[in-house]
Amino acid sequence: MMMHQKIAAAEEIRAQLLPTEDKIDEAIACSAQLIAAMIKARADTGVGAAIGHTAIAQVSAAQTQMVEARRALIRAHKALIEAGGDVGVLTTGYGDTSECPEIEETRTKGRLRAVG
Repeated sequence: MMMHQKIAAAEEIRAQLLPTEDKIDEAIACSAQLIAAMIKARADTGVGAAIGHTAIAQVSAAQTQMVEARRALIRAHKALIEAGGDVGVLTTGYGDTSECPEIEETRTKGRLRAVG
């Protein structure tokens, strides 16, 4: 494969990757707004806290899955940078051009407990 074909392929991948990263961030933000709207609606209407709780929990679970999808996209981005280097295509930074930091794994630091 000629270098110009490799560069064109890399550019096509970049053209798809960056909007995908933006859209997952947008979806996470939208889900947060949805949760806030559901909580506000419950408070504004004066219904009990149990009303709509299942829906809030389901949206929260979906949001957690979106965050995991975001983590996978970040890892894919890093792998694509490495793959580009493997075939001789140098990467060009867009926006923040600093080195991509490692992703911290989600850790449970302990259980919450009541203070009082």
